[in-house]
Amino acid sequence: MAWITLSDDYCDHPKFTPLSDGAFRLWHQVLGFCRKYQTDGMVPIATLRAFKAYSPKRVRELTTPWRPGAEPLWHDVEGFGVQLHDYLDWNPSKDEDNERRTGSKERMRQMREERRRSTGVPPVSANITQTDGICSHDVTDQGEGRERIVLDLQKKEERRSAFDDFWEAYPRKVGKEAARRAWQKSRRDTDLATILDALAWQTQQDSWLRNGGQYVPHPATWLNQGRWEDQTVRGGPQKITDEATEWMNERFGNG
Repeated sequence: MAWITLSDDYCDHPKFTPLSDGAFRLWHQVLGFCRKYQTDGMVPIATLRAFKAYSPKRVRELTTPWRPGAEPLWHDVEGFGVQLHDYLDWNPSKDEDNERRTGSKERMRQMREERRRSTGVPPVSANITQTDGICSHDVTDQGEGRERIVLDLQKKEERRSAFDDFWEAYPRKVGKEAARRAWQKSRRDTDLATILDALAWQTQQDSWLRNGGQYVPHPATWLNQGRWEDQTVRGGPQKITDEATEWMNERFGNG
C-alpha cells in the first residue's frame, strides 16, 4: 500500500481555503490516483473526467493561482491534461518506489537465507516426491531438478505477490481464500497491469459506487467471470479511456 505525504497544516494554507468542497475532494482523489498508479503527478484529461468529483468548474479552481504570482495546485499541460504542483517534492517517484521495493525484497531474501542457515535447513530438500503440486519426482540438491523447483517456487511467490496487489486494489474484500483460488484458476496468462487497468475504470462506475458499494461483485465472482475483459461504455461519465491507458503504459510501463 502506498502512502500520500501531506503537511499537517495544509488545510489551513490560503491556497486551499478558497476551494469549494467539490474541488477539495477532486484534488484528494487525483492525488490518491497519482500515488496509487505511480504517475509522478501527471493525469490525462480523459482520466480526470472519469473521477466522481470532476467538473470543469472545479478544475478551473485548481488550475487558478490563489493569488497573483503564486503557483496553482494544478498546472495545465496543453494537449494532455494536468500536472500536480510540487508532487515529487512530497511524494516518491515511480523509480524511487521500484528501488525501495527491490531493496525490501533483497532484505527479505537475505533474512530467509540467514534463517535457513541458522536452523540448518537446506535450500532444497532431497528426495522430494510432491511439494504443493510443484514437483512429482525425486530430485537432488544439484542439477536440473533443483533448478526447476527453484524456478517453480519463484513463480509461485510472484503469483502470490500479484494476488496481494489485486486484493489491495479490489474495493470489496470478502472471501479472500475463494478469491485466491479463483486467481490461480481463472487468470491464466493475463498480466496484473491489465487487471488493475480494468479495475481503475470499473471502480468509478455508478453501479459500483451506489449504496456504498452494495452491488460490487465478490472478488472471486469477478475473477471467475473474467470481468477484466469487460469493455468501457463509450461516452459514459465514469470511465478511464483507451487514450489514458495507452499513455500510462507508454510512460510508466505495464508494471
